[in-house]
Amino acid sequence: MEIIEIFANKEIKIKEPSVACIGFFDGIHKGHQELIEKTKSAAKEKGILSACVTFHDDPWHVLFPEREVTNITPPAKRLKKIEAFGIERCYLLHFDKAMAGLSKDEFIELLKSLNIQMVVTGDDFKFAKKNEGDIYYLEQYIPAIICDMILIDGQKVASSTIEKAIMDGNMEFVSKCLGSNYEIEGTVIEGNQVGRLIGFPTANLKMDGSYIIPKIGVYAGTVTYKDVTYKAMINVGHNPTLNYQKNVSIEACILDFDQDIYDQHISMGFGEYLRDELKFNSKEELIKQLNIDVETVRSK
Repeated sequence: MEIIEIFANKEIKIKEPSVACIGFFDGIHKGHQELIEKTKSAAKEKGILSACVTFHDDPWHVLFPEREVTNITPPAKRLKKIEAFGIERCYLLHFDKAMAGLSKDEFIELLKSLNIQMVVTGDDFKFAKKNEGDIYYLEQYIPAIICDMILIDGQKVASSTIEKAIMDGNMEFVSKCLGSNYEIEGTVIEGNQVGRLIGFPTANLKMDGSYIIPKIGVYAGTVTYKDVTYKAMINVGHNPTLNYQKNVSIEACILDFDQDIYDQHISMGFGEYLRDELKFNSKEELIKQLNIDVETVRSK
């Protein structure tokens, strides 16, 4: 996928016409996937490029710099997923104060300078300063395909509802919305070796990017390492029984796995939420529960 960076204060003229879906695309959920597929179909019908207009970083970083901003898919991973769905070109908008200050007409002129012949987006799409523009205004100037919202389990498929579900541990809903399990990527770092000492070695994760942290507890999940996926018991929490940590840790006991993967890149996929993180009265009680958890994970 070709990536072209766009700045509000730099003129650009694109020769090749395209059909482009527009949005932040956090999560690349089922609604986003529909936009992408309709973009590809329209572009093929017209014989022009399929494209995506999205942001280099989360606009909230600029609008509210004092806030900690987390995402379902951090920017670098978002682009990889958009490419995997078959988009040919990405117009990457640098969201700075100049971009945030564009009026709705200035933003439309920016899209025209990219030679976008048709836009594809949801019916709730807003743009420009103070969200003063919407898709119904935009389509007066550029032809548009407007997609209705998708409902799953009676809820709107949107990044905000998925974020809440992740924080609530409702991974069944999350997986339905994303079309796959929620994943966090990162590097394996050395822990305190307590899990290894009791027969449950874990891979401790240092995240690549600011992911939304799932609800504290134990999950049936997976770990993918070098394109091979293994079942795993994943714990999100503070390890209160033997190794209390003030900061939340994310670690996985990978089943049927015995490799040294310190400093290696892995991906953790979160399946069913199994139970709350508990403080046990003894090491023996903890080990007994962990054996139950492992057998539950094996059955998934």
